[in-house]
Amino acid sequence: MLHPVRLAILQLLSETPFITSSELKQQLDIPWGYLSNHLKTLKDKNLISTESRFIEGSVKLVVYLEPAGDKEFRFLLETLDSFLLKQINESTD
Repeated sequence: MLHPVRLAILQLLSETPFITSSELKQQLDIPWGYLSNHLKTLKDKNLISTESRFIEGSVKLVVYLEPAGDKEFRFLLETLDSFLLKQINESTD
């Protein structure tokens, strides 16, 4: 779950109701196979969902953040924030 690409996918999805796989690929600047593997991992963990949707004249794969994915992402952010604050406090003592 802590892979940087997976975190980036969750971050992008936390900022929008959905995003197409093409938009993800473009924003992350990664190959299709790499993106597909990360989407599968997130989907297998029930953190995201995908569906084919007709958009702008063609069928596109749309990716959604599931409530469990949003919860997991926010938990990771809170944990990181807490860790960083602790490190700052320890370094100023």
